[in-house]
Order: sequence, then structure tokens, then C-alpha cells
Amino acid sequence: MPRSLLGLRLGAPAVRSLTAGRCSPQGIGRRLAALRPGRRAALAATVPALLAAAVWSVAPSRPVVAQSAGFSTPTLAADDDVTFSGAGWGHGVGLSHQSLPSRILAGQTAGDILSAYYPGTVLSGGWTLDDLRVHLAAGSRSRFRPRGSFELVLDGTPVYSSSATELFTVTRAGGGWEVTTSGGASLCPGRICDGDVLRIRTADGTAVETSATGHSYSHGQITLTKLSGNTWYRIVLTNLDLELYLRGVAEVPPDWPSEALRAQAVASRSYALYVALENRGSDTWHAPYDLYSTTMSQVYSGNTRELSPHNGPWLQAVADTAGQVLTYGGEPALTLYTTSGGGYTENSGYAFNEQHPYLLAAPDPFTAGDPYTPWTRTYSVEALSRWLARVPDTNVGTLRRIEVSGNISVSGRIDRATVRLVGSASARSVTGSRFVFVINKGAEADGWGPQPNAVGRGGHLLSTLFVFGQGASLPPSITDSTTPASPSIAPPGEPTALSLTPGTREIVASWRPPADSGGGPITGYLLTWVSSTGASGTIPVTATTRTLRNLADGATYTVSVAASNAGGTSPAVTATASPRGISGPPTDVSLRRGDGVLVVSWSPPAGDGGAPVESYAVHWTGPDGVTNTEPAQGTQHTIGGLTNGATYTVTVTARNRTGSSAHSEPASRRPGAVPTAPVSVSAVRGDGIVEVSWAPPLGDGGLPVSGYVLDWVSSTGASGAIETAGRGYTMQNLLNGATYTVTVSAVNEAGRSPTSSPASATPAAAPASPDAVTVDRGDGRLNVTWQPPASDGGKPVLGFTVVWTAADGTTGTAETTATSHTIDGLTNGATYTVTVTATNEIGTSAPS
Repeated sequence: MPRSLLGLRLGAPAVRSLTAGRCSPQGIGRRLAALRPGRRAALAATVPALLAAAVWSVAPSRPVVAQSAGFSTPTLAADDDVTFSGAGWGHGVGLSHQSLPSRILAGQTAGDILSAYYPGTVLSGGWTLDDLRVHLAAGSRSRFRPRGSFELVLDGTPVYSSSATELFTVTRAGGGWEVTTSGGASLCPGRICDGDVLRIRTADGTAVETSATGHSYSHGQITLTKLSGNTWYRIVLTNLDLELYLRGVAEVPPDWPSEALRAQAVASRSYALYVALENRGSDTWHAPYDLYSTTMSQVYSGNTRELSPHNGPWLQAVADTAGQVLTYGGEPALTLYTTSGGGYTENSGYAFNEQHPYLLAAPDPFTAGDPYTPWTRTYSVEALSRWLARVPDTNVGTLRRIEVSGNISVSGRIDRATVRLVGSASARSVTGSRFVFVINKGAEADGWGPQPNAVGRGGHLLSTLFVFGQGASLPPSITDSTTPASPSIAPPGEPTALSLTPGTREIVASWRPPADSGGGPITGYLLTWVSSTGASGTIPVTATTRTLRNLADGATYTVSVAASNAGGTSPAVTATASPRGISGPPTDVSLRRGDGVLVVSWSPPAGDGGAPVESYAVHWTGPDGVTNTEPAQGTQHTIGGLTNGATYTVTVTARNRTGSSAHSEPASRRPGAVPTAPVSVSAVRGDGIVEVSWAPPLGDGGLPVSGYVLDWVSSTGASGAIETAGRGYTMQNLLNGATYTVTVSAVNEAGRSPTSSPASATPAAAPASPDAVTVDRGDGRLNVTWQPPASDGGKPVLGFTVVWTAADGTTGTAETTATSHTIDGLTNGATYTVTVTATNEIGTSAPS
């Protein structure tokens, strides 16, 4: 078993398997808001440090708390330069990549790093997810090359298979897909794969290359889904195991120190799990994927990273931390990270729209060697004025002054601050993030990338962490000279007076600081717990008390606490206790619908807390938001008096003599019955077709009708069933002359209705032309004979019509039921043209 980040065992009972459609109750309620679609900000979310024109000297200012005090440049002349000086690159929330080398030099472990950037989170093991979905690209014409056996699967049905490597191109075509080889051959039956979802199915380990990304992928299944309104499609890697996904994540160099790589592996795993859980539990995220493969989520390059000859250390870090996730409140934490925090991390609620208790702004003095701390960017007033004039909300003419005020963050970033632009034509105010976005887009339009030139001019503004003054006047907390080197003080002594107070499914641990601090302040504690069930975990804390919650009933917990300072970690002090026992929650809650009722079934709790379960309670919440409760005996209960078609969410609790358990996992369903049969079914014949129509059922059972099933039987003995969403269907390619009897049933969530009254029709058409027409002449007459048509169109031939035409254009007709006719009264020597047609009840054939 791999060791945890802090050198402590992670037990198997902590395993959780997160499958599609199953999210924790706590996770469902949260939303990423602006944090979705990703943890990195684009240029719109990178705002700079503002500095005055280099010709003025203004004392530096750095807010240490959120402030509204303003600052500004002096009045600018048209030929002035303005220097923006700041620190960091990116949104500044969470782990700072550029601080990791300095932290490693200071002797920090991966656990130290994670506890510093995500305080209050808990490292737990055994987390798995085997159906991650990663958006790779969008394309309209992309090439794919499986390097081994593969199948093309259309809407779940294989349509092509090969045991050899093949290169093919996929494009949208009509309502489906066109898949062609380099030679132009189609891999679809009938040239077009008519369906919605096309999957390239391979065995795990078989690489599939794609031109859409320039990478190849050996895990998961490449799945193509349509984008509505155009001919583009999504390329998504589905059924991807979380650990295999991490092997191809490319966020940090693979040759970094092992402790830095292990910290990043846990952060990447936790982030992926959090976002997948949130998106699947969201009522606003409907995309068929969990993550992007770009900095919109985290960079994933498949085999390009996984199979790189330099990737061994990263693969080892992923393996060493397998299943390890930072959690908060028992659920995966949103472990955002950034290129460089610039010496002071940011609150997630300031950089984005949601504040997490473990993503807090805090000094981060480990900046030695950080190329982005500090940085300066110098632009001319002429360039700034021109860039600002590109969009109406910042166009003020020639720039005269820049003023910053309002919501400046505790770290000094100005994303949400007000930047007032005063110019020769007008004055306008925008947010700090908008200001930087406009400046960076202007710089890009002039050909600048992120970095300045050799003399420090141009480039992008990299972050929103700023000071105001000369470029060299950065605050002491983020200068290289104050970055801690290796600790010079001794580790502290062990904490004292550790006590464990049992509660209901919890234990409160409390202790006193060490008598010997080691010569430096205590920076935190590491609390480690091990359960008699085999589960374990490590929690970094700064207080001298911690409550362990959601513990296993009847289990014994051994808790150890060690103190830390800049010199290292103390020996641990240990105590043992067991939580008070209440029953675990019932499991396997399922709902069976009926007409106005829901039948609830469940399984007993996995653990009864050491006391038998005495009763259960069933709780349900309907559309009115009111939660109702009924007592229950046994493991089944019927809830009556419900409204058909309304959604009800049900949980079950168990009770023993200690008290009531936590609620079970919720189950939701709508009561209702199957619809009544469709009415007014009619069948109208045609040539090889029968047009069937019907009216909706008089009762839908309280649940919307989602479709219909048309069952048909032919007089030939053939039969079949057709599913359709409409209220009419044309049966095609039928046998003329055969009678088709049809019935229709309606479908809703509850099932399929009884069948309708039958309707019948016999498709038919006009007959074919008579065959073998011959004409024998006589004295003033012509004897005409023929054979019946090869096809009577499905209806008997009722008669024939003989038409003759003389050379002068005169005509004559005769009708007969026989297959011969004599035309009398003709002129000897004249030429006559004779045709014969056949007639049935449908119509008349073409002339012979």
C-alpha cells in the first residue's frame, strides 16, 4: 500500500466509488458558479499592479486588509511612460506552483504544502471514479487512427470492427456521421452512420491518435456527440478511470522534486473529483462531459505526457498518492491552483464568485526563484490610450490619469476594484479585471505575448497583485530576501494534555501547546486518526481542538497529535476513544411508483451502533417543499395520497435506543400510472404504404406521454413494432395486396398503456401494363390479344381498354374483361396503332 503524503497509512474502509448519477447530498447543493468552467482565469480575470509613470516617485502602498482607500497616477503627459509593477501570474487562489521549489528547499513535505494552501481540509484515501468524461476538442472534420483492434459503435450498436490499424476521417452528414478511409471507402453501412453518438471502442491500452488535439489516448473511449445548429461535434474521452487520467495531466514539469509532484497529484485528483461531482449534481450543467482538457479545467495531454521518457517521477507521484483526496466536510475539496501567487494568495470569493473556507488569502513568502515575483511592464501613454480606445467603455481619448478605488482585496488584488480612467475626451470607470483585459488585448493586437522585450517594455499584465510606486518597491513580505531558507530552530516538544471526548458518531480531540516550542512559534498541528475498521486520515489544524465527525459506530479510534514549527515536527501524543453508537443510515433505498402512491423499500443499516434498530421513519418532500414523516416497521412502506406527476424525494432513517441515524441517500420519483390507450386510430392505404394516425389517450396517468409504440401484423404472417414520438406514422416498403392490422399504445415513465382498438388497411396501386400485346389483321378488322399484367397492384384487374389510332389521327376504344378483342370496320391498307391498358379499383395502368 502506498504511503500517504504525511507518511501515514490510508485505510481501505475510506473507499468511496463515485459513479455516474450518484452524488453526495452535500455536493448536490453546491455550485461552482464562476469557478466553473475552470480553476484558471483567462485574460479577463488577470489584473495588474498599477505603478506610476517612472518619472515620478510615489511611496509604495500595500493593503493588508480589504480596503476602499484609493490611489492614482499623477497627471500624465502624452509622452510619458507608465510602469505597472506587481507580483504573481494568474488568479492567485490556492497552491502556487512557483512557490513549490522554495518550500521544498525549506524542508517542507507534500503534506506541509497542502496544509499551507488548503487549511482545514482532510487528507483521506480510497477515492475512486471509473467513468470520468474529459472534453478533448470540437471538430467538424477530424482524423482518427486506432493503433490496434477497434469498433465503431453507433448509439450503442457496433457498426464496424477491425483488427488492424486504420486511419479514417469523421464528418457530420445529414442526421448522422460519415466515416471514410484515406482511400475514400466508407466504414459505415450504407455510406452514412445514421445516429447521434459515435464511439471508437478499444481495449484499454490501445492508443487512438486524433488530429483534433495532436495527441493520442490509450485509456477511456473516444466518443463523438453532435453540437446542435451546425456541423460540428464534440470529442469527449469517456469511461476514463481517474487514476489513469492523472497519468496524462500536464500541469507541472515531471522532473520537479517528488514532494512537489505528490502535492500536485493530490491537488489535481481532488480538483477533478470535485468538479465532476459538482457538474453531475448541477441542474444547470447539461454537457456530456465533466472536465476540459485545457486550462479551462486542467491540462490533459494523454500519451504525450503519460508516455514521455521524462514522465517517470510524475507517474510515481500519482501511484504514491493513489486514491488520496483533500476533503472538507467529508466531500472532495475544490483545490484550485495558480502559476504564481506572487507572495500573497487570494480568497476564492474575491477572485471568483464562491468563498470556500479553505481557500483563504494569506501571505506566501516562499518566492525565491519565482520569475513572476516581482514583475514590471512599461507602456507609453500613447499605446495605453490607443488600446483603451479599442472598446467604448474604456475610450477616454488621450489618457491623463488612472485612479483605483473601492473593493481592493486583502491581498492587494484589484479584480473587483473600480479603475477610473480620466482622459482628454471623457472619464470612464470599469472594474480592475476589465481594465487589464482591455490592456492585454491591446498589447496582443500590437503583437505582444505575455513577456516584455529585453528592455522591459510591452508584454501582458500578469496578475492583480500590486503595489503603487517604483518597480523595486515591492513589500518586504514578497521579496526574495525574506523568503525563509532552511529552518534554523529546533522542532517543538510534543503537545500536552490530549483528551478525547466521545459524542454521537463523533469524538472531540483537545490538547495544549507543547511546553517546549523549540525556539520558534508553533505553526500548526498534525492530527492523525486510525480506526479499528482500518480507516485512517491526517488533518492539518492550527487550533488546539478538532472534532472528528461521521465516525463508524462501535469502532475504536486512536488519535495522535504532533506540533510543528519552522524547525520541524514534534513526536506525537496519542489517546484512544470510541464514539457513542447510533445506527448507520438505511441503505439501498428504492421507490416503486403507483397511482398516487410510492412504495419505499430499503435495506437495514450496515451497522446498528451496537444496539438493535427498533424502528424506521420515512421522510418525503414534495413540490410544496414541505417535508413529511411517517413511522415504519420492517423495510417497506407505502406513501399514499400523492399527486401523480409531481416529484417526491424520499429518505429513510433508523432508530435505536441511542437515537436516530443520519438520513439515507435520497431517492426521487414521480408517482403515476400508465396512460390509457390512444383513441381514433385510423389506417389509410397507399402504394406500398399505410398511413396510421391516432389521437392521444384520454388519460396520461399523471405522467406526460413520452412516445408511442405501433404494433403491426401482416396477413402474410410478418409482424413488428415501431417506436415514434409523434401522433402519426407512415409504414413504408409494404407488400401491396397484403392486409396490415395495426394497434397503438402510449408510453410514459410508468410504462406502456393497453393497446388501442385495431385498424386495418391493404396497400395497393394501379396494375402494371398488359403484357405480350399482339395484333393479327383480317379483312377490315384487327384481332388484338394480350396477357394480363405481371402485377395487379395488389387489387384484382377489373377490365381492359383497347385503344386504336389511324394514321389520320382518328381513334377508337373498346372495353372488355377478356384478354382479346376484334376491331371491325377498318379500312384495308390503312395503318392502325393499338394499345391496351388494365384497370383495378385503384386506377388504370400505363398503356402497353
